[in-house]
Parts: sequence; structure tokens; C-alpha cells
Amino acid sequence: MRSAAVDRYGRAIGTLLVDGRSVNRMMVEQGMAWVYRAYLVDRSLLDVEAAARAGRVGLWADPHAVAPWEWRAEKKKGWDAK
Repeated sequence: MRSAAVDRYGRAIGTLLVDGRSVNRMMVEQGMAWVYRAYLVDRSLLDVEAAARAGRVGLWADPHAVAPWEWRAEKKKGWDAK
């Protein structure tokens, strides 16, 4: 893995390569992952995500797909209200 950064929890943020191919890119192409803009280094992933969305590939087949960070924020609101 080529590490690009470390997040606030000490986790490595980077690009995972298998046989020279970016697993990150493959997951986005197949609609298996969102591009997380906070740590985005390879801006071409935005085009890859847009193509997957347009093709309704993977998670983009759901017209109401919710970004993980938005889902967590909504859940947290619910937890705080209790």
C-alpha cells in the first residue's frame, strides 16, 4: 500500500495496489465504494465515481443511496436525542 496520510485515529490512508492495479479505483468503478473527499488525492476518482453513478452500477443502482458519512451523522443525531 502506498500510504498518503494518517487519519485522526492513526489509520493509514492510501492506495492499495494488487498486481499494479488500484483496488481503490476498482471498487469505485464497480460501485462498491464512495470517493471520500476529505482525504482525496487522486481527483480522477471523481470522474470514475460519476461514471459509476451514471451507469447505475453497484450501490448507484439505489436512487436513494446515502453516503456513509451522512448516514453516520444522522445516526449520531438520533443517539444524541436519546
